[in-house]
Amino acid sequence: MTALTTAPPVFYDYDEATAILHCAKSWLPENISRLPHCKFGASVSFTPEHLVEIGRLHEIVPAVSPIPLATAAALDITPRGSRRSQQFPDLKPRRSRASSS
Repeated sequence: MTALTTAPPVFYDYDEATAILHCAKSWLPENISRLPHCKFGASVSFTPEHLVEIGRLHEIVPAVSPIPLATAAALDITPRGSRRSQQFPDLKPRRSRASSS
């Protein structure tokens, strides 16, 4: 019999994977068809590589600004003030109606 030269692979179940990913317990089963995973019979498992890939698939990277920050800082941009005060003149309350009885 030969000894294993590498460690056996690590597999995580749904509960362990949701704890690592910090997501709702229902999210993984609901989205399993779109996520990398292993399936042994009816049992679904995730490797550490799967969890890293799931994180990458759902990473949001902000768009690059069309104006470099140094150029934007050089522009003399000042706020215009409250738009609410510009759009609506001072309104007076309606006069109360006299009762007709």
